[in-house]
Amino acid sequence: MATRNGSAEWRGDLKGGAGTVKVGDGVFEGIAKIDLDVEGSVPGIDEGAFRSYAEKAKDGCVVSRALAGVPEIILDARLA
Repeated sequence: MATRNGSAEWRGDLKGGAGTVKVGDGVFEGIAKIDLDVEGSVPGIDEGAFRSYAEKAKDGCVVSRALAGVPEIILDARLA
């Protein structure tokens, strides 16, 4: 992320542990929702740009693409 906007460094914390599973008749049916929480510090960009980069990273992430069948992936991104 930082190299695309010319910043020399970026620091961040990603917490992606919250997920909701779907169970029917006692059988696991799949993941219904994933909540991602990311907080970062990137010199030279504002909150809107940080959120935009975070959305692009989420959409292009191999894990996100592998989990494309999950109906809802919510991203909460903010500057520290």
